[in-house]
Amino acid sequence: MMQLGEVGLMSALMKDKLHRKSKIAARVRNYNLLLIVMVLILIIILTAVIVTGVADRASENLANFYSLETVNKFNAYLSRDLALVQKVAH
Repeated sequence: MMQLGEVGLMSALMKDKLHRKSKIAARVRNYNLLLIVMVLILIIILTAVIVTGVADRASENLANFYSLETVNKFNAYLSRDLALVQKVAH
């Protein structure tokens, strides 16, 4: 049979072992949490860069479209005016 001192010693050893396991579990949890936060920050930064790039390209495309449209309208008016000038000259 176990003596009372041995039971107390075994209980203390078990508590110490559980305490060490919980410390390791807490460390792993903290590292995993840190890793998740770092990944989320990276995803947010990349998303911001991508959205900014898309918005810039969309703005450039829109400006080009309006410029081309304006040039085409100006060309149409100029061609019509030149046709009138040619009619008047003949």
